[in-house]
Amino acid sequence: MSHLGLVAKAQGQFQEAHYLFSESLTLFKEMGNRWDIARTLNHFGVVALALGECQDAKRAYIESLRNSIEANAVPDALNALVGLARASVCEGNREQALELCLQVLQHPAPGKEAYERAEQLRAQLVTELPPAIIDEAAGRMASRTFRAAVDELLLPLRERMVAR
Repeated sequence: MSHLGLVAKAQGQFQEAHYLFSESLTLFKEMGNRWDIARTLNHFGVVALALGECQDAKRAYIESLRNSIEANAVPDALNALVGLARASVCEGNREQALELCLQVLQHPAPGKEAYERAEQLRAQLVTELPPAIIDEAAGRMASRTFRAAVDELLLPLRERMVAR
């Protein structure tokens, strides 16, 4: 079903893709397959952004990031970070988006897709943000490890899970 979601997404049928990815997620969760869950959530995030659903996209990317880390699937985690950057732009938080892009770009093995998407978004953001904000973001990211960035993003999720 996930493959049908990819086809629908490629054809611009975002409502259909949304449905198919949702159904795929249910199946992958029943099987406990974190790798497929993470990958499908990344696709779900793309579709949510195409539908203008910034919060749904953000939730999907954070959940993808969590599953990617648990599955030790670093390329999918990096794709989730780029997705989170796009969701941040959707919400108007360009500074956070830049930081996420820089985090992906400084990773030693970002993978071609994540690297290209992060670089493209970074290039767009540096034309929109003041130089001082860009310098501050670069300074923060230079000293932050990938794991620290992931932990920072997942902390609110962990806090909500503990509160339940």
